[in-house]
Amino acid sequence: MSQRKVLPEFDGRLMDGLLFCRRVYRYFENIRGGPQGKSLLRRRNNPELKKLVEELIPLAVFIQRKYSAAVQIRVRWRAGNQSFDAQLYRSGGAVEVGVYSRRFYVEITNAMHRNDYYSRLLVDSQRVSFGPISISKNAEGELTSTPSVWRNYEFLESMVATIRDAVAKKTAKVYPQNTVLLVSCTFERTVLPEEWEEAITQVKKTVNIRPFPEVFLLDAAGYLTASIYAHKE
Repeated sequence: MSQRKVLPEFDGRLMDGLLFCRRVYRYFENIRGGPQGKSLLRRRNNPELKKLVEELIPLAVFIQRKYSAAVQIRVRWRAGNQSFDAQLYRSGGAVEVGVYSRRFYVEITNAMHRNDYYSRLLVDSQRVSFGPISISKNAEGELTSTPSVWRNYEFLESMVATIRDAVAKKTAKVYPQNTVLLVSCTFERTVLPEEWEEAITQVKKTVNIRPFPEVFLLDAAGYLTASIYAHKE
């Protein structure tokens, strides 16, 4: 018996990048507006919802940032266990003059606190969550969240460590040439634009992103984005 395909309306289908974005956001809104939609999106207890929130939406944001009058993008997302998550094809004036290659790949990963699911679960159960860092679990499996305080630069250091760890896990693996790493980050609290900029600055100084030519970072809560490029020797 063949296994049911995950998100067949997207998996393996080549389409224009902006059409892909529209379909992803429409799919998300249909779920969010449906019965128990918000709860389903918080819990992500099936492969389709997990792929939607953790892969398709970040990929759509990436495409929106890269699509322009000079660079049009087609995308083929794949749900399998291959060594990349999407194949993308560029066309347009910037490609014709050699500024960008025609084909590249995207690998998608998520960076978040290990208790992020528990935080969402508390909210979904109409209980208080003071953030992932403050959650504990007793022997009976009961979750408790208590207030915590960030001192001085602790939150900024936590952001940098979250990004660094996510990139390091991926740089140790083998990918097709010309693969961009897309990192969707969920932090312990709302990120201010100046905090985001400082974290990216520190990551650029301290993290070797090779073999990736680019790491594209996305703050999943606020849709702040940034690109880090590999240094040429």
